[in-house]
Formats: sequence, structure tokens, C-alpha cells
Amino acid sequence: MLAMERSAGAELAFTLSALFKDPERVAALGRRYLAHYPEDADADRLAVALFGDTTRSQADAATMRADLARQRERDFRDGEVVVVDGWLLARSEARVCALSALLQQV
Repeated sequence: MLAMERSAGAELAFTLSALFKDPERVAALGRRYLAHYPEDADADRLAVALFGDTTRSQADAATMRADLARQRERDFRDGEVVVVDGWLLARSEARVCALSALLQQV
């Protein structure tokens, strides 16, 4: 995470962790995704790809969850999917897991 400020990254990490029952499992899946897709190992780029500008990344968990659900549906409709550990995931799902993993490293 180069350009994203630490406080913004910490806030985003906190909000992302509120989306999942087991944030550590999500981050572990994200690390496995990144092992196969190392070009996505950039927290700034993933945050923009998932949430648009940095102000969108400051959204509350409910808004973020709804936005991600729409992205997931669009990804499946458009064939934007990846396989990680035998699971077929929407690319946005895999990327949010990867972002969680990257933000844990801060």
C-alpha cells in the first residue's frame, strides 16, 4: 500500500472485517488468490477497482456489502470469474479477499 494513507487503510480494513464472520479465513483465501494472480497485489488499485474513488472506500459495511453483491452478480453474468481452491468465485469476491489480505500486512 503506497498511496493509500495508513489511517484510510486501517479504516477500510476495519469495515471489510465487519463484512465477514471470519475475516482471517477471508484473508487466507485472498492470499491464495494473490498467489495465482500476483498482478492484483496492489491495495490501492484493488480499492479503486472495487469501490471507485477513495471516498467510496469509506462507506459503511451495509453500503459496501450491497455494492459488492451487485458487483458479484455482474461478474457472474459477464463471466468475470476465477477458481481458487476449487471454488468458482466472482472476480470481485476474490479481489475483496485479496484486499483484506493486503490490508492485514499494514
